[in-house]
Amino acid sequence: MNRYQGLSVRQSVARRYGGRISGDGPVWQQLFDIAEREEMRGEGDCERSGLLPNWGVSERAGDAPVPVERYAYLYPFSRDEARYASLMEQVYRYRAVLGQPDQEQLLQMLHDRVDDGTLDEDDARSLYLNLCPFVWKGDMRGFE
Repeated sequence: MNRYQGLSVRQSVARRYGGRISGDGPVWQQLFDIAEREEMRGEGDCERSGLLPNWGVSERAGDAPVPVERYAYLYPFSRDEARYASLMEQVYRYRAVLGQPDQEQLLQMLHDRVDDGTLDEDDARSLYLNLCPFVWKGDMRGFE
């Protein structure tokens, strides 16, 4: 998950648009102004949602955004692995309640529940809620 103009967002913006700044004014303001103009040229409605470039940049062929990296050290023969799994499940639920789930983590949690039999696949599909302000003309096959 990126933060508003956080480190990975700034690195992605600088990598993609760093060669276009002039010597006038604050560097980051120039970069984000350039990035906003360029990112708004996207073809889909989601590119015009107001999230780009302050929360991330779009993926383009040969130019992937800088990912956010997390490290968790799990020691062998300790309870850390079970505690970490429990902690991550609590984080998923907390974010889901706030309406800010990390989609990949949430889907992984739902798939794990389907795989171990604690959640029926049809019930998992009924949990899908599209909060995008734009109309998506797809079907539920995108859920998988």
